[in-house]
Amino acid sequence: IKNKGILIRFDDIAENMNWQLMDRCENLFEKYKIRPVVGVIPLNKDKELLSYPKRENFWKIVKGWESKKWEIAMHGYTHIYDTSTNKKDYFSYGGKSEFFGHSIDDQINKIKEGLKIFSNNNIKIRVFYAPNHTYDENTFKALKICGINQVIDGYGLVSYEEKNIKFI
Repeated sequence: IKNKGILIRFDDIAENMNWQLMDRCENLFEKYKIRPVVGVIPLNKDKELLSYPKRENFWKIVKGWESKKWEIAMHGYTHIYDTSTNKKDYFSYGGKSEFFGHSIDDQINKIKEGLKIFSNNNIKIRVFYAPNHTYDENTFKALKICGINQVIDGYGLVSYEEKNIKFI
């Protein structure tokens, strides 16, 4: 079987989060030579996450993870849910969304602004996943326009390609 293994994905990585827990996870990853996917929020405005203390040198830490061959993914832009999908999102999960229901121009702008933050910190992004797993057609179009063609989300036991996007 080609590409067998387990993918470990962490969401909601931001300057403000539970860093005690993340530090413990990082130690385990090092010990067992695990290279996870970490979904970094480029411009975190999530009130729940902002309630945690801020980690100094956040972007240096993320850059260090990248140098350890961890996959750094873009996890939304601000992590603020401002629309609701009513289960009409791409995967029919339902719930609130940061991307679903926004115009393609708005989604392109969010993705470009997020990518700019990563670029300013010398971090290359090739993977995206939306907060709350909510996407619409505009999200996929915007991702492709912005040069991202991999999404770590969806259903399935193996990767597949649809809409010129690789779903992992």
